[in-house]
Amino acid sequence: GPSVAMQCHSVAPTTPRATCRQVMETDCLESRKEEGCTRFDVLRDKANPSIFYFYEAYKNADAAALHKTLPHYKLWADFKAANPSIGPTQTVIKAESLFP
Repeated sequence: GPSVAMQCHSVAPTTPRATCRQVMETDCLESRKEEGCTRFDVLRDKANPSIFYFYEAYKNADAAALHKTLPHYKLWADFKAANPSIGPTQTVIKAESLFP
């Protein structure tokens, strides 16, 4: 199937930023090791350092679905659940790559 790409926008929680950064780094670096993950970037907004953007790309929908079953994804999901300031601020854009 077609490749799948997602852009997520999140506002960092009021918890210590080092914890948030560590969780994001683990999710990013471990995601990059997935066979079906072709790109995983975490970017910080220059104008507002509390805003982060995730750009993720996967070979197909199955690879994106598999990502959601892995421990590093659960670490991020659990962190979001424990920090309600993230969930309501997160937006996700799902797309297909035209030129994978």
